[in-house]
Amino acid sequence: MENNLWLIITVAVTLAIMAFGVAGGIEKVNKVMMAALFGLFILLGTISSSCRAQETATNTYLH
Repeated sequence: MENNLWLIITVAVTLAIMAFGVAGGIEKVNKVMMAALFGLFILLGTISSSCRAQETATNTYLH
């Protein structure tokens, strides 16, 4: 049931964006989403750098 709710929300948002067209919908939403994505990357980096196993994870990732 919960998956159906997310499907309905996704389809509704997509329809709302596409109703405004490429210039009106996608470009405007893209500006907001790119800023949100950048903010999430900053948040993820901050949280992961304060993790207890940060040194081990960094060594594993970089080597």
